[in-house]
Amino acid sequence: MNKEIIIMGWAIITFLFGIFMFACAIYNPKKIIIGKLTESEIKNKEKFIYFNRVLYLFNGLIMVLIGVMLLLNIIDRSYIGILYSIPALILIIGTSISKKYLVKKHR
Repeated sequence: MNKEIIIMGWAIITFLFGIFMFACAIYNPKKIIIGKLTESEIKNKEKFIYFNRVLYLFNGLIMVLIGVMLLLNIIDRSYIGILYSIPALILIIGTSISKKYLVKKHR
């Protein structure tokens, strides 16, 4: 297979997944949870939902932008590894902040 076709396929998948993540954060933010948390483990449910909603909106927007930039050849394809690590880093940092400040401590 041609390398360009594979890259274009990943760009389309990234674009669609970003739209899906963005739509999930807009239409059903209460379903966005981190791990298998119950409501009793969350300190402030409203702040938790709001924080995760903003996190997923921002991450979905970044994924859509990465997909569009790859499809339109705005950026060089040699930066694909760095581009795909940005949303993962945002989710990792956001999840750790959310668990540290918005989830009760476990024994």
